Amino acid sequence: MRKEAIFQEHIKTADVQLVAGVDTLLEALYEEKVPCAIASSSIVKNIELLLQHSHIRKYFSHIISGEDVKEGKPNPECFIKAAVSVQMPPERCVVFEDALLGVEAAKRAKAKCVAITTTFDKQKFEQLAHKPDMIINKFNQIDLKELESWFR
Repeated sequence: MRKEAIFQEHIKTADVQLVAGVDTLLEALYEEKVPCAIASSSIVKNIELLLQHSHIRKYFSHIISGEDVKEGKPNPECFIKAAVSVQMPPERCVVFEDALLGVEAAKRAKAKCVAITTTFDKQKFEQLAHKPDMIINKFNQIDLKELESWFR
């Protein structure tokens, strides 16, 4: 597909900017041996290119791409498969999501969900029927102890 080829060529020279705090959060989860997976509607080649280019690939043990599911978001299939891949029930997982349909899919999977306002503003997430458990602007707003408390 032409769109995919353009993205793949662009990412090779792009200056990928991670959302503030994501690298610190991923490192903290990695040190605590918390398994992390990606559940994206994108194709696996694009996901891998982006992860490699942004130097965060080592943090993710599994990738569930749009190629791995029959139905896209808001169907919860991708998040259920991601939970299975890290050997956790979805109810014991936290999904970080920047899309409205992704938040709905996460909540339909029965996972906890942190919405990040990189694509939509806070008000859009607050208007959802399936509301996220938390809304943030940057990953450095996350307190791991608070996330931990969700599962006690």
